[in-house]
Amino acid sequence: MRSCIVCSNKANKLELIRLAIVDNNLFFDISQKIQTRGYYVCYNLDCINKITTKKKKFKENFEFNKLDNLNRLKENFIKYILKMINIFYLKKEIIIGVKDIITSDDVEYVITASDISLSSLKKIESLNVNNLFKNIDVTKLELGKSVNRAYVVALGIKKIKDLNFKRVLSQYNILFSQE
Repeated sequence: MRSCIVCSNKANKLELIRLAIVDNNLFFDISQKIQTRGYYVCYNLDCINKITTKKKKFKENFEFNKLDNLNRLKENFIKYILKMINIFYLKKEIIIGVKDIITSDDVEYVITASDISLSSLKKIESLNVNNLFKNIDVTKLELGKSVNRAYVVALGIKKIKDLNFKRVLSQYNILFSQE
């Protein structure tokens, strides 16, 4: 069990965002693997926005505003998600393209680019996939780069065995749907 440094709520560490200080820089440690002293904060915009006001150590050493906190957190989430997509691609657990996703039986998660066309999005939504992530802020080019293509509008991920990745996707969805 860990405590949020802002509101002091106790939770399992996987239910909190880990902060790490490396070379006097504050990082949102999404993978929770950076080897340094960690601090934890709730997946709650109020707590994230108060990081630098509640903890004296952060208040004195880190100069950034609420929007910077949120943008840095979002960037870290996206980097981690794209890295994991690349790993799943290399393991051949990714289905690329709207047509292939629609015809596949074993897609558990669907991630769409933020600049997907409305007609493609409607086709994907008609599948009634429980795990559709359309609010992840990545373009077709960024999504394509993660699977070695020029661009990708949507990709499906087969059964995910990596519990950490499942957690990160759902927490991203919860956190940034509050914006």
